[in-house]
Amino acid sequence: MFVPVIEFLPHPASQGFRQSRRHVLQPDGMHSQDVPFGAIATRLMLDIPKRLRILIGIQSGIGCQQEKWTGRGETASEGRKSVSNSSIAEVRLVLEARDVSVQFGGVKALTNVSVSVKAGEICGLIGPNGAGKSTFLNAATRLVNYTSGSIMLGGQPLEGVASREMIGMGIARTFQNLGIYASMTVLENVMLGAHHQFGGKFAQAIFAPSRARAVERSAREKAMAVLEEVGMAELAPRTAGSLPYPLQKRMEIARALAAEPEILLLDEPAGGLTHGEVHEFGSLVDGIRRKRNLSILLIEHHMGLVMSLCDRIVVLHLGRNLAEGTPSEIKSNDAVIAAYLGKAA
Repeated sequence: MFVPVIEFLPHPASQGFRQSRRHVLQPDGMHSQDVPFGAIATRLMLDIPKRLRILIGIQSGIGCQQEKWTGRGETASEGRKSVSNSSIAEVRLVLEARDVSVQFGGVKALTNVSVSVKAGEICGLIGPNGAGKSTFLNAATRLVNYTSGSIMLGGQPLEGVASREMIGMGIARTFQNLGIYASMTVLENVMLGAHHQFGGKFAQAIFAPSRARAVERSAREKAMAVLEEVGMAELAPRTAGSLPYPLQKRMEIARALAAEPEILLLDEPAGGLTHGEVHEFGSLVDGIRRKRNLSILLIEHHMGLVMSLCDRIVVLHLGRNLAEGTPSEIKSNDAVIAAYLGKAA
């Protein structure tokens, strides 16, 4: 069930749950201080673990059957609105980071990094392992503090914004590792993505049950619409933990979309997928971008996917900007070849 419904939960020590001071439901792998709590609680979390608090839809997705993806963001659908490089160049910046630096003790993870994403654009963020790509996403979603520079989201500075508030500002992201609630259904997982819009007021469930049921019904309908969009509607009643890995990743992108973001940050979403599943991911992301006019910042090591899907690419190396340009420009850039791409044998 969803937010307003109250029921007995399994003992905190049972599989899939942990004793927690603040989280009623917490997937394995999340960290918090373990203290006992009562057996009665709302079905949804009273609070959200920090990793999921940014957007509660957090993590990647893939695998649905979409229209044929022909490369460079093109599909075979007739009459679908195209997104050209010339039109993208004229639109506003959704995300703009200037000279961002992040330091962990004596380690400089990022030094004067600048990245921008335009409205309706798929921008790739690539580079060797340890280049600072995920650190940049963490800074952009306020999971880590940046020591200097500025980050603007929709023209609004992020300084002083808490990570839990990022979802309301229109930014959704995924992580490299799965962060699903395995014991909950696919539908319930996707409903979490809209938690910031529908809330989870305990008092409302007690004193205004009809209102609570209406809120839950609206959230359920919205989540089902997103599952239809990604081709997973028939899997809505399945438990998330029973899905194969590619479908779990697709479910997480559905959860992120339920937040109705203006920009989606994807951190290595194609990792662990087969060649065919990577192709399906390209179709899925391109279709979502076109239908929603969504801006996407994509971190990925699968160069075939990146070069075919992205309108523009930013390359990081050793925590600094190395290059920026179109896929064709990046492929022929000597510095990028030497530091990351390499040459064919």
